[in-house]
Amino acid sequence: MNAEKLFSPDFFIAGFPKCGTTSLHDFLAKQVEVDMSSVKEPHYFAPDIEWYKEKRISKESSYKELFKNDHSVLRGESSTWYLHSECAVSEIQRINPAAKYVVCIRKPSSAIKSLITHRIYSGRERHSSVAAVLNDAESRKFYFESYDYQKILDRFLEKVERENVYFVLFDDLISDCLRVELGLVDFLGLCHPVGNNHIGRKNESKVGRPLVIQKLVSLVPLKVKMFFLRVFGEKFRSFFWRGAKKFSDGETNKSMNIDDDVNRDLLKKDLLAKEYLASLGVNCDRW
Repeated sequence: MNAEKLFSPDFFIAGFPKCGTTSLHDFLAKQVEVDMSSVKEPHYFAPDIEWYKEKRISKESSYKELFKNDHSVLRGESSTWYLHSECAVSEIQRINPAAKYVVCIRKPSSAIKSLITHRIYSGRERHSSVAAVLNDAESRKFYFESYDYQKILDRFLEKVERENVYFVLFDDLISDCLRVELGLVDFLGLCHPVGNNHIGRKNESKVGRPLVIQKLVSLVPLKVKMFFLRVFGEKFRSFFWRGAKKFSDGETNKSMNIDDDVNRDLLKKDLLAKEYLASLGVNCDRW
């Protein structure tokens, strides 16, 4: 990254994907003291995230234009793959050592399934179901690595002071959003009360239906699907996925036809993540 770049927001919602980041972004955008980027997921500081290169905002002038309110106390942005980047956090810290980070956490097994359904719905997955992805060792590797909390957060916390990180549990967003809201206001040092703007569920994962359409679409090479998505946008997506349904955290592995050994790996991943996060002072008993 160009070492001459000197602009950085004050705080970042830096991950993880499908863990409530859109809800937090929208909530903070409504606070009078905060100027959130007009575009979510610019990934300006992460040129190494391959699957975001086409959508990434790479020019500093374009990045600055995402922030319009000169009277705000704080500027913030949300890019959910910053923690996975080899260079994003280092570059942010170089420019703004006092930057703060909001990190959204979710039970790995649920987050993995949600990310899979999101990528199926958006045409970025060659398989047509969660089970097909997870039962394929090569395909599930990406998703398991995406929620390797210990590896990713250890690297992150080597560069950032723990006091500059605020963890938000997805479960708390659902059942105790007021506590999350007040915690965010306190962490960011905002003076203005939360008011009537509360956190709501956004960008819920969907899985395309009917299944016949999914299977037909899965036969189309990913590069071809992405070409049509770029050319026709939502019209293309809604044509193939107009019958989409919401993904349910309550949907069992058995009903999804996930192999038993994969199910065991998911449960182990949940337990290891819970133990690791507890060592950071993050209580995941709601899992």
